[in-house]
Amino acid sequence: MALGLIDGPLVHGVLRRSSHFLITSDMFRGPLGMLLRTAAQIRVDGSGRDALAQGRQVLLRGDLVGVFPEGTRGQGIADQVQGGAAWLALHSDACVVPVAIVGTRHTGEGVNVWPSPRRRILVEFGVPFTLTPPPDLRGRARQQWAEARVAAELRDHVNRVAATTDIELPTDIPVRRKEQA
Repeated sequence: MALGLIDGPLVHGVLRRSSHFLITSDMFRGPLGMLLRTAAQIRVDGSGRDALAQGRQVLLRGDLVGVFPEGTRGQGIADQVQGGAAWLALHSDACVVPVAIVGTRHTGEGVNVWPSPRRRILVEFGVPFTLTPPPDLRGRARQQWAEARVAAELRDHVNRVAATTDIELPTDIPVRRKEQA
């Protein structure tokens, strides 16, 4: 789940092994784009099929792929999970590790806010799980089952983490820069 601008770099920075995140093509501009390419992050263009294929190859060689399953920064409650993480897990047999990030965006702040250095932020990794769909499921039904399972596991993890901290999740849907103009 992603709340704010620093969530991706924050998770990437606390991981103990190299990671390759699926990142929207909009971020691959200017100096940031050069940094993302140098760090071997995976650019998501259009439907994202090429990015998923690249992510699958990374997983098959045993490396880590990070996906913010909501596909955008928001409230961080995993209410609109996209299918990329589920597809990658189904097509690579990789396990899924839910991650909760709390404190990078507060209610009333936009998604592009850079938190102050003294702000309390919590990054907590959940219990890894694998996706083993019922054997009779095929095609789209199999993918939908996997998406629902990833969403449920992520929501449960976020709720468990939120219950253990006094850092609150934002209660609003953030205004993005384009909407502010």
